[in-house]
Amino acid sequence: MLSNSQLAQSPYEPSAQTGVAHRPPLRPATVDLLGMSFGAAEGYVQRGGQRVIADDCAPTALRDVAAAGLDFPRDLGRGVHAVGAFVIGMGAIHIRARLAIDQTAACRGFVRARCGQQVRVAESPVDFQAGQAEVDLPLVGISTHVVQTVEELWTWECRLEGSDFAPIEVRYGGSVIDAFPIRLYFTVGRPINAVPRESFYHVACAVSGATNPMQAQRDVWAHFTAFRMGRFVTNARGQRLGFWRDRKPGIGQQDVISRNADDLIRYTDSSCRGWAELLREALAVHGIDSKVRAVQPKLSLVHPRLGLPMFHVPDGRGGRTLTRTVGILVKPFRWKPAEKLSPFPFTSEQAVVSPGRFLWKIDNPVDPFTARWPEPDAEDLLRGGHTAPGEGETVRGIFGNHAVVLVQHPGGGQAWYDPSFGMGPHTSLLEYENDLLGRGEENPGGLFSIVGWKRQMNHNPVTGQMEEISEGLLLGAAPAPPGPVLEALDPS
Repeated sequence: MLSNSQLAQSPYEPSAQTGVAHRPPLRPATVDLLGMSFGAAEGYVQRGGQRVIADDCAPTALRDVAAAGLDFPRDLGRGVHAVGAFVIGMGAIHIRARLAIDQTAACRGFVRARCGQQVRVAESPVDFQAGQAEVDLPLVGISTHVVQTVEELWTWECRLEGSDFAPIEVRYGGSVIDAFPIRLYFTVGRPINAVPRESFYHVACAVSGATNPMQAQRDVWAHFTAFRMGRFVTNARGQRLGFWRDRKPGIGQQDVISRNADDLIRYTDSSCRGWAELLREALAVHGIDSKVRAVQPKLSLVHPRLGLPMFHVPDGRGGRTLTRTVGILVKPFRWKPAEKLSPFPFTSEQAVVSPGRFLWKIDNPVDPFTARWPEPDAEDLLRGGHTAPGEGETVRGIFGNHAVVLVQHPGGGQAWYDPSFGMGPHTSLLEYENDLLGRGEENPGGLFSIVGWKRQMNHNPVTGQMEEISEGLLLGAAPAPPGPVLEALDPS
């Protein structure tokens, strides 16, 4: 392995007299850097070190990249780092370096590492036995007292006794590599994630400076809402994460709807579930417990205010299905004045319509199972979110339910967060509901329901009979009534 020309090499020309008793004169030597790891260093956990699980490994085959570190030449060209994660204020950090020298006689060398002109590993002795050395080296010059992400390129140098320092370089793929990437995450508490993936650390530690859980919670939330200023959440590979960015909400997209936080950091796009779970995981990195909740209209609260239409809709197989749906319209929507609402345009032969007090006709153009009204009465004005830069207001606001995050403070207070739309923190569910539905605003949201279905006669080739089928469901809406009308459930 040491003769491999792709390995890191550093030439030396020591003098014949080294000044070290009982040591023979040294011939020119080549020193190789074989690997470096934070997680493999002795006392890693005692010094506040934490597991960092790779984003791309399965839950049944977890890979701790902090312990694995970097291995040369295997990891060259893969864009990976030597990664570590530490709780702030826990003491000195060490890195384990594996080195080799192309001579079998026992000898002593000295190594050091820098980031630019800043020392990261001070000159430290390394004893080679049978051409190999493995040593834990303390870091210097990096603050360990605040939340932050430290991402640097280190250059390594080595010398033997009686010689000068020379750089360690890697010849790989026709190039010379002389800088090696490291990434350190610092958290305010020990992570409580079941699987603390690297991207969860990356999101949790994106904003620097926190020294306690309350500050960390504030800064994590600031990162989630920075899309309003054109700064977007990314995974550890630097890929921007989206909320219904590549796939807009609608029917037949269960793969996107069901994506969790793991899926979001891998596929880079998800529904509200993935975003709520990502916030939960980012808070958990700092040891902060939170819960994902599914917010939806509560039927017993909606029915007395608006009524709740119900229909037996043909199922296309000769039977009928009881249909009753009420969902959320996230602000902003533009509503026609009640006195200017147009009559329902279909005759009883054309459609079954029973709107209750969902009198505003509304379309959901991305839902292939709904029919379109000739003249809608409420218009979705769209809203911003974790979309692509330059896309502007593109996210639709018609949802059956919506995932949010609840933090219960030790003193009994609550904080409700909506990471998909950047709403919060709110001190109660009702306060969040008022914001989500835009009560008192010029263009509030509201609630929607299925208010009917369009009739169509279709020939059944099996029976030879004409059968009534549904050409599409009809949606009606109502501006947000006085609250509360929403409930928050455990989605599990």
